[in-house]
Amino acid sequence: MRKIVFLIVILFSVLLTFGCVEEELTANFKDNGNEICTINDKPIVRLYTTTVCPHCKWIGDTYEKVVTEYADAGKIVAMHWKVDLGDDKLTPDFEGVFPASEAEIFKSNNEKGYVPKFDFGCKYQRIGNPFKQENNLVKEEIEFRRVIELLLN
Repeated sequence: MRKIVFLIVILFSVLLTFGCVEEELTANFKDNGNEICTINDKPIVRLYTTTVCPHCKWIGDTYEKVVTEYADAGKIVAMHWKVDLGDDKLTPDFEGVFPASEAEIFKSNNEKGYVPKFDFGCKYQRIGNPFKQENNLVKEEIEFRRVIELLLN
């Protein structure tokens, strides 16, 4: 009888542990139920910011570091739109126009236009920096990588 109880406890513990993993991976990102959007079979990862947003400045370099690594490896397409300038910082050219298609994604589940807004593969979205209060860019980087890996698997 003790063996059965012990096995049930172990099984329950394993189920709880593995059942919570995906929730932890995307605790701050919301799965909006969309299919993953791609360009040339690569998920599109976007950040929308403005030039006057201090939260955007805080997260910008970390986001760019992570997504550039994945983009340079040919795994994703990365964008960092400065909404007020109409410029994708990750391209060599100044676009000068915020495309209507990007504005639609930016406004999706974000009617008031809050920044920073993250859109990973049109599937996972997040507004704001949950780790800014504790000034933890390491946690931000870890979360970005985890969500990108979800897109790739």
